[in-house]
Amino acid sequence: MPKFKGNANADKLFEFLLSRVRGNVKEYTIAEIGALIPMQDTGILKYESYNYAMTSMFSGQKERDYFVFNNPRLKNEFTYLANDATRNNRAWKQLYGKEKVRINPVYLQDSFPYSILHSIRILPMSDRDPEFTGKTIENIQEWFRDELPYRNYNFKTGMNAERGTLVLFQYKAHIIASAILDQKIIYEKPIEGGYKGYYNFIPSSIALFNPLDFSDMTMVWSGFIGFKNSQQNLAISVYPELMSLLLDKNIAFSIDKDSEDLYQDAIERIVLDYDSLDIEDKPSDPIKVTTSGGKQLWSRSNVIPKKAIMSADYKCELDDTHMYFTSKTTRENYVEAHHLIPMEFQDLFEKSLDVEANIISLCPVCHKKVHHATFDAKKLILENMYKKRKDRLKKCEIDTSLEELFSFYN
Repeated sequence: MPKFKGNANADKLFEFLLSRVRGNVKEYTIAEIGALIPMQDTGILKYESYNYAMTSMFSGQKERDYFVFNNPRLKNEFTYLANDATRNNRAWKQLYGKEKVRINPVYLQDSFPYSILHSIRILPMSDRDPEFTGKTIENIQEWFRDELPYRNYNFKTGMNAERGTLVLFQYKAHIIASAILDQKIIYEKPIEGGYKGYYNFIPSSIALFNPLDFSDMTMVWSGFIGFKNSQQNLAISVYPELMSLLLDKNIAFSIDKDSEDLYQDAIERIVLDYDSLDIEDKPSDPIKVTTSGGKQLWSRSNVIPKKAIMSADYKCELDDTHMYFTSKTTRENYVEAHHLIPMEFQDLFEKSLDVEANIISLCPVCHKKVHHATFDAKKLILENMYKKRKDRLKKCEIDTSLEELFSFYN
């Protein structure tokens, strides 16, 4: 989200307004905006100060761009008023109260369920698929909540879509769920049921909501012609309107907290073929989601760490003799995925830290040690891992020094 244009009362009013609208991009009258942030709730004690702040908030003063006006001339009129010492301080409501505006969507992004996306696809689901035969919408939503975060999604006809695509799942002429595509794999030959491949979706991005019908879709995409049995590519230009609609439909993520145990469990349970281990160290964009509780999380794939673990042959990369027990899920030596540069520092890096180059396969003891041991005990481990991964990290446009890495753990 862009920074506010200052720390004046006008900017504080706008920040307060954002907390009230919760990502809603609908049209408001200026009087309705005022009703959302009445003076008694703002901490401003004088009417003159409050009215001037309201006028300034709608203006272009100090390069403010907080609103999109139906009447483009109004921004200039508000700017003139804000700069005029002889202004009518209540003009914002008395003269312009019925005028309509929208909050500039760039300031709502932190409230949106998904960060900015590159593409949106509708993926039809058939009730003729053996897995879904006879199932209601509610049954399928339970499947999304309880099953999909930990498994592959088989397909017969695959989408031509890249990682990071927002997929809207269509079932019985409704959109019933959403998720961000992690990877698409084609089988060497079709498997039982005629499936030609499978998708993996980022577990923390899988979300449910009150189903969207045709009228809901036309509110976002005015040219939407209906639900089809084939995939549809939707215009990304109305992304803010879609995010606002999903908020109105009570969107909730199936995994609504960033739990380390759930994360490691999801990695264990996902099944990949060794043929899919085409690891290429290259930069990737980070993906952020906002939970229904308003907490922002950087999404972590379960496919990427699984590839890192499989490429390490299920061995601890600090000491390959560390074999404590066999996993009941994979029937392999039990190891865990560890981000060398922790995900909590993603804000410091432009490119994603959730890449194979940044993920180390560790036995549970070494993993606990790197998190919970004294810093002196960690230093040799970190130095060892850094030397092994420094060049690979640079290929992913992740540049950090050993000293900076130490600071992340100290």
